[in-house]
Amino acid sequence: MQQRLLKTTFDVYTSLDEVLSEEKRLMEKAKEAMQSAHSPYSDFMVGCAVELANGDIVLGSNQENAAYGSTICAERSALMTVGSMNRHSDVRKIAVMGTGRTFETSSPVTPCGACRQVIKEFEDLGGAPITFLMSGAKGDIYRMVGIDSLLPFGFGPKDLNLS
Repeated sequence: MQQRLLKTTFDVYTSLDEVLSEEKRLMEKAKEAMQSAHSPYSDFMVGCAVELANGDIVLGSNQENAAYGSTICAERSALMTVGSMNRHSDVRKIAVMGTGRTFETSSPVTPCGACRQVIKEFEDLGGAPITFLMSGAKGDIYRMVGIDSLLPFGFGPKDLNLS
C-alpha cells in the first residue's frame, strides 16, 4: 500500500482592496448578481459572475423553488447561460459571493459539489485552468486557479476523450 498527500494552494486576500483591479470588478459583478437571487426558503443570496475570453461577463444568482430539488445555484445559473450562448470553451474566471438576508457571512462561499462538476466540464472544454474568486459579505476572499483545487480527482470530458 502507498499513501499519498493531496494539497491545495490558494491565495487569501483580507479585503477587496488587495484583489487585482480586473478581478475586483468581477467580484463587484458577483455582488450585483446577488440582488436578483430568489431565496425565500433559505434567505441566503448567492451571486456569480463568469468572465469569458473576450472580457464579457455573464451573471447568475441562486433561484430557489418550493420543490427544493428544482433549485439552481448561482454558478450553474450563470454557466448554463454561457452554454446557451455556445461559449463552453470561453470561461476564464468565476467569482462567487454570498450572504444571508438577515446576517452577513464572514467566510468565503464556495461552489457546491454539483457546481464543481459543471465547472469541471467547462474547464475541460476550454483547455485552460479557470480562476476562482470566492467571498462572503465580509472577511477573507479566496483565489484559486484550476478546478482540481476544488474538485480533486474530478471526472469530465477529458476522461471520455471528448476534449
